[in-house]
Amino acid sequence: MITLPLLVGAAAVMLVLAALALIPSRAERDIRKRAAQLGIGIEDVPIRARQSLRQLTSEERPIWQKALVALGQNPEIPEAYRTAPLLLVLIVAGAAGVGMWAVGERFGRPGAPLGAVIAGTGALMFMFRREKNNYNALLLQQLPDAISLVLRAVRTGLPVTEAIRSIGTELPAPTGGEFDRVSQEVAIGVPIDDSIWNLYERTLIQEYAFLAVTVGLQAQAGGNLTETLANLADLVRKRVAMVVKVKAITAEARTSAAILIGLPFVVSLLLMVLQPDYVGELFTHPKAGGLQALFVILMTCGILTINTLIARATRD
Repeated sequence: MITLPLLVGAAAVMLVLAALALIPSRAERDIRKRAAQLGIGIEDVPIRARQSLRQLTSEERPIWQKALVALGQNPEIPEAYRTAPLLLVLIVAGAAGVGMWAVGERFGRPGAPLGAVIAGTGALMFMFRREKNNYNALLLQQLPDAISLVLRAVRTGLPVTEAIRSIGTELPAPTGGEFDRVSQEVAIGVPIDDSIWNLYERTLIQEYAFLAVTVGLQAQAGGNLTETLANLADLVRKRVAMVVKVKAITAEARTSAAILIGLPFVVSLLLMVLQPDYVGELFTHPKAGGLQALFVILMTCGILTINTLIARATRD
């Protein structure tokens, strides 16, 4: 059984985590550290140019930040598109508390910390994945406009580097900020195709890889860049439209999956209200712990199977 001291300790840990979430982020300190390593003063760097100094390299990050990256966090995502730290801590602490209570009630006090760790880690990974998917979805929606802007600039006679710089100033965030970072890398000597490829590696959006290959081939072999960009813009628009169409087609499947996942919990709550003695057997029977563990395993397998089927159907 969960004892009062254990609950008090868990509550204290949650309060400490919430207090840590209220501390200002390390973004400004990371920028100052990065600027110092480059031998420049942060006051000499324009505000828009500070985005290229936003993140430390993987070797320079502290251990706790490396652990977050291992759990699925993308440190390249700007803070404006991340989950609020306090909300993230509350969600993870809530999931850890529920996991600790559920495992502790069934398997005793020794198993409670393990349940808290598993539930909290799962919630953290889910939030990081959701954060990354939402950010990439915004980039993908704005990508056709970005390539069209490059195409129009090239047709007017501007070089590709100027066309890329115009994306950073003309398009809204987050695409504007990402291409602004690309233009900053080009300004310090990075080849433009390598800089765009770095953008692809940060976001893993295949269309950025297409753009990098297109610009790189044109720079090495020459050719009609305008025609190539026009074909690429048309291809990207079709791919974005296909993604939207597939999501609309699979909306019924995703709704059915949500109903199937939530139905057992809804029915259990209704039975607890209407027939509490009947449902009580699930918690008081000697074999209740094994049945609950079996339920969790089967439910997890079902959720993973449904998500895998939907992911394969929406893969473009």
